[in-house]
Amino acid sequence: MKVFNIRCGTKANITEISTLTNFLFDAAGNMTCNKNKGISAISNNPLDLIQQVTYNLTNFVQYHYTASGSKLRQTVYTDGLVSITTDYAGRFVTKRFEIAYYHKGEKIVQKY
Repeated sequence: MKVFNIRCGTKANITEISTLTNFLFDAAGNMTCNKNKGISAISNNPLDLIQQVTYNLTNFVQYHYTASGSKLRQTVYTDGLVSITTDYAGRFVTKRFEIAYYHKGEKIVQKY
């Protein structure tokens, strides 16, 4: 198997690698691009957790974690503005500053 270093979004003239450019990975094995889902870039923090998923310049998702790696917040940006913020606090998950659901044992309790 050959490995090629091609930036996501660039066109290659070699037909042999056309299927390899749909998914790109870094040296640690983290996916950095997924053309099938329209993701132009995926960046990771030093703990190898996803920090940002970029679709284009104005549409992206950012993730924030504790020092131990627990997810704290997910922020979705649409057209450069915050559209949805999801906070994670232990068993509770809030969206738009209201409890969306929480974990109770093996069940998830949602707000209706």
